[in-house]
Amino acid sequence: MDSTWPSSVHALSVDHKLQQASSTMADHCATFTRSRKIPHTTLEIPWNTPPFPKRPKSGKPYEAIARDARQRLFLDWMDAEDAAVLATGHHADDNVETLILGQLHSPNSMQVLEPCRRWGMGDSTRSLAFAGISGMRKSVIRPLLPFTKDQILATCEQLNLNYIVDQTNFQPDLTPRNRIRELLRNNGNTSVSELCTPQPAPSSAKQTEFRSMALDAATSTELASNSTIVDAIGSLLRVHDLPQGMRDNRMLNDALRASAHLCTQTKAYLDAEASKYLELHRHPSPPSTFALLDGERPAGQKLCRTIIYRILRFVSPFPWGSVASQAHRKTEAADALVELLWPTLAAPLPSAPVTRGALVQWSPVVIRRDGQIKLATNKNFPAKSGDRRGWLASRQPAYVIPGTEEGSDGVLDITQAVAESLWAGGNQHVETLFDCRFLVRICVDALPAQCQANIRTGEGTIGIRPSGAHWYPTLVWRPTGGIAVDISHNDSAGSTVWEANPVREL
Repeated sequence: MDSTWPSSVHALSVDHKLQQASSTMADHCATFTRSRKIPHTTLEIPWNTPPFPKRPKSGKPYEAIARDARQRLFLDWMDAEDAAVLATGHHADDNVETLILGQLHSPNSMQVLEPCRRWGMGDSTRSLAFAGISGMRKSVIRPLLPFTKDQILATCEQLNLNYIVDQTNFQPDLTPRNRIRELLRNNGNTSVSELCTPQPAPSSAKQTEFRSMALDAATSTELASNSTIVDAIGSLLRVHDLPQGMRDNRMLNDALRASAHLCTQTKAYLDAEASKYLELHRHPSPPSTFALLDGERPAGQKLCRTIIYRILRFVSPFPWGSVASQAHRKTEAADALVELLWPTLAAPLPSAPVTRGALVQWSPVVIRRDGQIKLATNKNFPAKSGDRRGWLASRQPAYVIPGTEEGSDGVLDITQAVAESLWAGGNQHVETLFDCRFLVRICVDALPAQCQANIRTGEGTIGIRPSGAHWYPTLVWRPTGGIAVDISHNDSAGSTVWEANPVREL
């Protein structure tokens, strides 16, 4: 078998238990996959059972909460079965809807579905769908993304493949995505020029009708407070600068698919160019930091921003892949950093590290000929002959993200996990994610004997404490009534007590 193919495939269906037909749809999937000799599992969301929330009330929007619950089920199943890749059925029309949703929340957005991506840690440590280190070991692929829904259905009909339709997709008041889907279904075969003028201009009769439909459909505060769907579509087609002939001659759905495809290609190109630049201008630096060598300004503001977002995501203590780890992708913050790193005009160095979001601080540095990194001042910047100038991005210290497992002092208490290992014989390793940046692995039976005795009997605590300018993890033990002891070292026999490895990808 070709090594690029998976060694095994297992089909998963989620029964959300939010509509009468949900069990019927799950049964259909199970029957179909069994007929193809593909193993299948139906995962049911256990509403009202922690950590799952209460079952959403009938008629209320549930898209976000159902997505988080679904992601949690997928993660737990994949962890249990040691599965590494999740393939979803997203298609080209889903990509269009995602792009329009992105425009509603952030004009000029290029939010699109990626054909292949790292799962990531999730949006928040407080979220049901928080994946932690497990998400860094998994990937998501979307093999049907190049194909439209009509193409997929036509293929099913040609091959006599029995499929089922989720009727909730046709309820526009249920989710923002459904509202967009309804508008495109009713207007997708209308000429682009009738709906969206290339430049702002008085609305035509057709535009007015379409705008009215959008306003009527956008009943949720989320959509109504940002924009209307028609404004987002008009902005989308103008921003991505489709040729005039495409605007005039193409139907709306075709033009939007072309725009989504263009965004996908552009994003892939920017990521590839950013990788090249970062590889060329990176200098070795302390763990979980990034040293950027001074160099020629990248070509184009979008590429500059992409480089900034990649560095922020790598260094930030917010969950890897979340918008918070990229300063919420605010162009104002990114553009300020672009001007700091690649100034168009000469300016004095900042007197203190600069922060523009994501809990990442930027410090000007001089990289000596021997490779050492020194903080720069206006006196030693520019550098001496043979030295290089640059910037060091590092975690902003002395700030604990609210809602994380770390206490107010940044200490992550791991007493319970270590105690359970000791009670089980002490020959197990304890792994934990610290600050969303380091995977800490503790060899329990190599801990000091007195520490083991205290933890086993409940007469002490053990935790991971941040230390130093870069907020590195340190292992500390505190006997009851005593002072904290740093045990971040090997024991007298040379056994490794613990190790901490960076987990974030650039």
